[in-house]
Amino acid sequence: MRTDRSDRDRQAMLSLPPVAPETGWRRSARLPRDHYVRLDPNDYSVHPSVIGRGIEIVAGLDRVKVHCEGRIVADHERIWGWHQTISDPDHVEAAKVLRRGRTRATATAATSGRQGISPRS
Repeated sequence: MRTDRSDRDRQAMLSLPPVAPETGWRRSARLPRDHYVRLDPNDYSVHPSVIGRGIEIVAGLDRVKVHCEGRIVADHERIWGWHQTISDPDHVEAAKVLRRGRTRATATAATSGRQGISPRS
């Protein structure tokens, strides 16, 4: 009797689709100045060269990837813990280089701006 019911159930089931359904999470955003994106309660680094640009964050069960203009600018293992900061060493180093360059440019602009000002007599 039991096998009879399971046979009927199997016959009534639909076949699986030829392509697996897309699963996961996807969101578009603009990369903030701190070059991190938040997914659940965790922060993941993104290459700072795309600060201010539109990005797409794609998260599956195992990976978190960030795309900008068709290229991957971050690829991290997904962490299921809470309140973690996940940083790629390349992203951290690139941010330091960009900060140093911006600091030098600001200092140069400030210095050259002062040269054009003559003191009052």
